[in-house]
Amino acid sequence: MVGMVSKKNKSTKKNDIASVADYIRELEIRNERLSADNAEMIKLLSSKRYKTMSFATDSIYHMMRKISKREGLLKRADDNLGWMKVGAENRKFVRNKVDIINMNFYDWDGKVIFKGGAERYVYDLACLLKRMGYNARILQCSNVPFKKNYEGIEVVGIGSGDKGNMRTCSSVYNYYCRDAEFIIASPLELASEIRNIPVIGINHGVNFDGEWNKYDKKVPHSYDDHIDALKNVVSCVCVDTNFINFTRTQDYTLSLKERYIPNYYDKKAFAHIRARKDNGRITFVYPRRLYNARGFDITVEAFRQILPRYKGRVILNFVGQADNDKVKAILDELMKEFPDNVFHYEYSMEEMPKAYKEADVVLVPTKYSEGTSLSCIEGMASGAAIITTNVGGLTNLVIDGFNGLIISPTVDDLKKAVMEMIDKPKIRKKFSENGLLVAREAFTKDNWDSRWEDEIQRVRKSLYGPYS
Repeated sequence: MVGMVSKKNKSTKKNDIASVADYIRELEIRNERLSADNAEMIKLLSSKRYKTMSFATDSIYHMMRKISKREGLLKRADDNLGWMKVGAENRKFVRNKVDIINMNFYDWDGKVIFKGGAERYVYDLACLLKRMGYNARILQCSNVPFKKNYEGIEVVGIGSGDKGNMRTCSSVYNYYCRDAEFIIASPLELASEIRNIPVIGINHGVNFDGEWNKYDKKVPHSYDDHIDALKNVVSCVCVDTNFINFTRTQDYTLSLKERYIPNYYDKKAFAHIRARKDNGRITFVYPRRLYNARGFDITVEAFRQILPRYKGRVILNFVGQADNDKVKAILDELMKEFPDNVFHYEYSMEEMPKAYKEADVVLVPTKYSEGTSLSCIEGMASGAAIITTNVGGLTNLVIDGFNGLIISPTVDDLKKAVMEMIDKPKIRKKFSENGLLVAREAFTKDNWDSRWEDEIQRVRKSLYGPYS
């Protein structure tokens, strides 16, 4: 029995040894195959074909990573983009980006800021848009590119354009402002070449009523810029009714695009009106740019005749920029002739209320190219009597004989009106009180802000598309 077990154990051991030997031979065969495969792999990895394929694969991998990253950035950028259908095309734009385009805010070298009503208007409009949540900037054509910050508003000189041709400037803006949600064109004519961008135009008053006009020398198609611009805009804000009435004589349908929003004054800046006392001296203030369109020449001539007679009773303050060296020389001569009566001051936009501090009578003797004059409104708001002319939108502000005198823009008419103001203090007082009432009821900046905000919202609702 024991012998049989011993023989069985020996047989099992032989079988186990044979199995191990077979396993070892199998491993050796596998190693030989692996070595052969490794040799083949090394040969493959060293080949030019593999190196080319590896480079291509790596390039594609990195490119896909970049594309994925870019798509993420674009997706985030798209969150700030909108789409608007204009005509038959979809237009991509930056949400809330508004470009206010104009001809002059600074001079064309970007050095000297202009201090006129149009410049103050677009600045106040940019501030309103900013309060409404828009990213608004003021653009102007210029000799060289520049960027400035004026009291929190970006002003950009785009470094091109043509001072004498608004159509050329309009074409430049059409390209430069292509991603704006909408444009505000000040003046309206800058919209004449704008295509596929919503535009609100601004007409600051008729500017083609100059003294050069002659019936028998009328230039054909002289209103084309205005009419073409009206065709392009969604809406046109007019500071007076004069231009609206003119448009009706040309194209009634186009006049329906126009909205009357008169100019304004800031109640905060004119909150403290001094109590005027009759001390025997009357201060006349001419608070505007010193050039002939605004009646500088007829004012100088009228007072040159008046002052010798009322030398001890009259002060004349010119407050504004001299248009050129010739104008400055004329003013210097008048001040030299009447050193105790005639004075000249310049104020910034914010300082202009100082101009009216001592004013008994404000002169707005415009000869042509006038809307609803800021000077006239601010004069009324300061409690001064007004002498103005029957030009442009001035008749929207003054009712002759109620809150001022309306005259023809001539030396004789101005001279007569000034002497009436000197000789009749009761009339002066009546005009002062009534003018203050008119300004406070009808021409406050709060009213202007509200009307402009309503117009912007109305225009946006009228624009169709996914984002309107």
